[in-house]
Amino acid sequence: MREYDGKPMRDVLLERLPVAPYPNFLVYMMGPYTKFELEYVLSEETDSEDVKADLGAFSTADQEFITELENLCSFLRDDPGVNAFIATDPEIPLPENKDDEEPVMNAIAQSKAYAEASNAIAFVLPIAGLRDGVSAEIGAVLESMDLENSDPGPSVKDPRRFRIFAEAGITSTTIYATEDEYSVPIVEYSSKEQLRKELHEFVTDVAILEQNGILPPVQEESNEETS
Repeated sequence: MREYDGKPMRDVLLERLPVAPYPNFLVYMMGPYTKFELEYVLSEETDSEDVKADLGAFSTADQEFITELENLCSFLRDDPGVNAFIATDPEIPLPENKDDEEPVMNAIAQSKAYAEASNAIAFVLPIAGLRDGVSAEIGAVLESMDLENSDPGPSVKDPRRFRIFAEAGITSTTIYATEDEYSVPIVEYSSKEQLRKELHEFVTDVAILEQNGILPPVQEESNEETS
């Protein structure tokens, strides 16, 4: 398992994240932190206030989508009580925010380590989010877990631990190609309520697979890859 400052990342997360009813069941939540801005795609002559655009279920969200991801984590921490978190929660410094007292770790390396250490990994892709960087990060994480369909070898993690939640109306061919390339299911949602329901179902399904011994403990999963 990937390490940070000499410790397995899973141990670091369990030390740094708030206590949850089921603290050992880690759910890493990934998604865009910034809401889509029309100015990115409009010409200089066009006023965004004159353009009508449907930004989906999160169109009334603040500019920072990170708030919505935090709310989803809070929802899962309450019910079913899992230890859900986003990348900023462990407070591991990025190279651009160097803390002299702690080693830095770049964003991609963090995501790979968090995904490997977690019991379940959810990618949330809203229409209202900037998706280019998120698409690249999804690919980097899935490749680091050896989840490509073309790879005959064993994966670092079972693909059933991963799920992509894409808001209905997203037309990104890159996003939808992910399901064929990595065998990671894509679930569409059309409202915040449906997204929460689908997330809850996904997390509880993974927990049941673990309880029934169908999925091994996360630590054993990583040990098999490194042995």
